Amino acid sequence: MSEELLGDDFRIFWDQDNDFDTPDWVEEISIGDMSFDPGNKQVEIPKRIPFVTYKKGRADWSLKFNLNYDKTNDMHMAIRDAITNGTKIHLAICDGDNITENDYWHANWFVTGPLDGALDKPAGYAVEGKIHFDTGTDGSETPAFVNGSS
Repeated sequence: MSEELLGDDFRIFWDQDNDFDTPDWVEEISIGDMSFDPGNKQVEIPKRIPFVTYKKGRADWSLKFNLNYDKTNDMHMAIRDAITNGTKIHLAICDGDNITENDYWHANWFVTGPLDGALDKPAGYAVEGKIHFDTGTDGSETPAFVNGSS
């Protein structure tokens, strides 16, 4: 899957408890354009044959979205704090508006991004996320796809 805009069908959910094992998801509605790339690399396998073969490699997930800045919104403050302090934030990209009934991808993200406070538009962050280095004990918090529709 290449990086692409996800449209109105996809939503971002924030785990307000930041607990990977038992998340307490809250939908975030003040998000603009969003893109997500699960980044499965194609690794060339060297063989002495007349064609090149590949194997699925490691994922290098990336997430981008525009976020309006509202200091009364808990999720916005969590994003601000994660950017400022370099701490992880647990977010999910859901294929629908109900995370308990739809497929979703979730991970602990390391987020960065500039805050734009131009005079002619509302303030906002251009958030970019990559998988956070802390994956818990023995990799217990590795990024995951959850098939909620089956």
